[in-house]
Amino acid sequence: MALADLKRGQGHSGQHCLNLTVDQFISRAEHYAAGEPTIKAKSAPLRLVSTKPKPLRKASYTISEQTRASLNQLAERTGYSRSRIIRILVHHIATLPRQEQLRLLARFQVR
Repeated sequence: MALADLKRGQGHSGQHCLNLTVDQFISRAEHYAAGEPTIKAKSAPLRLVSTKPKPLRKASYTISEQTRASLNQLAERTGYSRSRIIRILVHHIATLPRQEQLRLLARFQVR
């Protein structure tokens, strides 16, 4: 570095000039030598990013008239849509232990 590079008023690109006392400069130099960060960055508070629910896919299944009537009655009594009831039931069965799933599915001999 030449003496001309140290002229006052010629700032280096990307560097900021801080007004420090000698004691502050020495303190920062000691922290730097110890491997500690000299300027602690304030982290911005974390925000929760809401994720849009994935779109549901349409599916067609064949069910008996009796099963369809039962599903319609259940939908009318609960106020839930038929597809939501099916999603709830599938989710419930899927969260059971495997042996319980098999026992439950074998219990109902619905065509």
